Amino acid sequence: MTKMTQPQFIGIWRAWYAQEIGVSEKEILINGKHGKAAKTLIKHFKEVYPDTCPGDCLKAILNNWERLPSAFKDNCKEIHSIANNLNHLINHIKNASTKTRGLKQTEIDRAISDIQEGRTF
Repeated sequence: MTKMTQPQFIGIWRAWYAQEIGVSEKEILINGKHGKAAKTLIKHFKEVYPDTCPGDCLKAILNNWERLPSAFKDNCKEIHSIANNLNHLINHIKNASTKTRGLKQTEIDRAISDIQEGRTF
């Protein structure tokens, strides 16, 4: 597992967020709220997926963002909102029906495995 620093973790989110809202990364203000959320997420991902880089766990969620219900897609883009709603986000990604193009648990595991091995999905 690669060591993931808080700034690197925030950088993953920041690049994705900038693309989502159509601005440059430099335009996104990072403050203590973002740092605290990143710290919480890194700790959680290390505990739940000890053999996976926390950044890869975040990428697995962000790369499947379009699979979430509109309420989450529209209202949970900030990293602190992702941290606060992580259980709901993961649940929707894992358990959404095929009508909403959700992923089953094995597909989540495969997505994380693909990221670890450098493959995109």
